[in-house]
Amino acid sequence: MTSTAAVRFAPQEAGLLATMSRKYGLAADVFERTMAAVAMPQKDGKPDCSREELISCLVVANEHDLNPLTKEIYFMRTKSGIIQPIVSVDGWVKKLNKHPQFDGMEFEDHIDEDGKMTACTIIIYRKDRSRPTKVTEYMSECKGNSVPWLKTERRMLRHRTLTQGARYSIGFAGVMDYDEFEQWQSGQLSRLPAAPSKAIEHAVAPDIPEEEDETPAVTTVSDPVTAAADQVDDTREDGNALKVHDFLEDLRAERRLCASDQDLIDLRENRADAITRLPGPAQEYAQEILADED
Repeated sequence: MTSTAAVRFAPQEAGLLATMSRKYGLAADVFERTMAAVAMPQKDGKPDCSREELISCLVVANEHDLNPLTKEIYFMRTKSGIIQPIVSVDGWVKKLNKHPQFDGMEFEDHIDEDGKMTACTIIIYRKDRSRPTKVTEYMSECKGNSVPWLKTERRMLRHRTLTQGARYSIGFAGVMDYDEFEQWQSGQLSRLPAAPSKAIEHAVAPDIPEEEDETPAVTTVSDPVTAAADQVDDTREDGNALKVHDFLEDLRAERRLCASDQDLIDLRENRADAITRLPGPAQEYAQEILADED
């Protein structure tokens, strides 16, 4: 007689989506929908990502142990379609505070004779180093024209200084803050501040080429922005023509940063003049961006 022994299989480990869902106390489908709505790129008020892209972004969030649902980390699509991780100030602070060698930080504001802030220095201490890390960021190089910069430029410069200090002191690679992302996309930064790790490089590969491709690109109209005229009859402070697509991308990004009704009101007032100069389709789209959320 032949006896058959029972074969025991080791239980299969839960996938990343299930693991992160449990971490935040949500059902997997609820977590996936919430992640898509809160942390992923949006288009026309709806998530603009494939399921594969969402999972790859979860890999990045998990790699850095940052909560995408509270926007410690979130994701934006570049002009060439790549999804780039963006870490908020809260995310950078969390990474610093969780580092086992972090031993505190100090800020020094640099004020000129007129009482204006010209630069900010952060001093970060580590238990395993005899000397602190000191990083200075300058207002002239960092200041943007978004509502937060126009209203609270000192706080914004302090935030920018913190993110750069964190990168230098604990090696926070492969991600950027929102202002870096904007500079990168406008061509002010030629490449990412630091190379991503191999585990996540597919999700954060830079899309700024070293040389221009001589082969004409085939343009696909994917939204009302690219269907509008090439330029608006308006200029930035530096005199460069303001392109419709770039303006609306900036407007969408600024709308996401509005944390209150007053922020939205301020944004509308700030951009009202430029919006009136947009071509018809783009002007309508701008009004949709600034509409009240249901």
